Amino acid sequence: MDDTGEIAKPDASPRKQSRAARRQQLIEATIETIAAQGYSRTTLTDVARQAGISHGLVNFHFETKERLLTETLQYLAAEYRQNWTAALEAAGPSPAEQLDALFRTITTLAPFVLVDIGCGLTPLTRRALAFIDRLIVVTEPERPSLELTRSLLGELRPSLNKSYAQIGLVSINRSGGGLSRSPAEMERMLGVPLLGVITPASEVCFQASQHGLPVVTAYPSSIIAEQIRTIASRLR
Repeated sequence: MDDTGEIAKPDASPRKQSRAARRQQLIEATIETIAAQGYSRTTLTDVARQAGISHGLVNFHFETKERLLTETLQYLAAEYRQNWTAALEAAGPSPAEQLDALFRTITTLAPFVLVDIGCGLTPLTRRALAFIDRLIVVTEPERPSLELTRSLLGELRPSLNKSYAQIGLVSINRSGGGLSRSPAEMERMLGVPLLGVITPASEVCFQASQHGLPVVTAYPSSIIAEQIRTIASRLR
């Protein structure tokens, strides 16, 4: 009863806030679970365990794994959009200042950013290179590819932040032929450490792509999966 003598109506907002908080808790648990074991191996039971709640509550809020993933992706997209928008609003009016703000934001949102520079360096790519702390160059062990890589590295180095940027090399041997250079020869020729070698595995890669899965998820015991895990461990 309030000061006027009337019976106060119950406030529904705590219930709504509790429901929203629970859904947020499950979305965050989904992000952590998928990051640890991949989407294909993640189940609603795994998410419930990560969140510390019952499987039934996960079903109550999201019903299916696909719906939970959809809302998780929507949440991440909205978070990224909010961060980018805030960065642009805080930046200066010039395009260069706004680009720099976007690059700084990207480095806080993602541990790795893939940039295809096989066609050469553009002014935009050169500007982005100033913000990276590690560059991984992927090449092939044949001499023509290595010569192109050496030329590319010569263009890359002046654009890097020399105070902390590191360069590493990954070799993908597509042919498995006898003209390939050894890892030691590649390191001497390019002057950067070799993080790992990925050997030919066309059938395994094809089958994984048919299932829409990464090789390390589709064939975790394969040689190529182990090679990829080795490279990933050296990037941490």
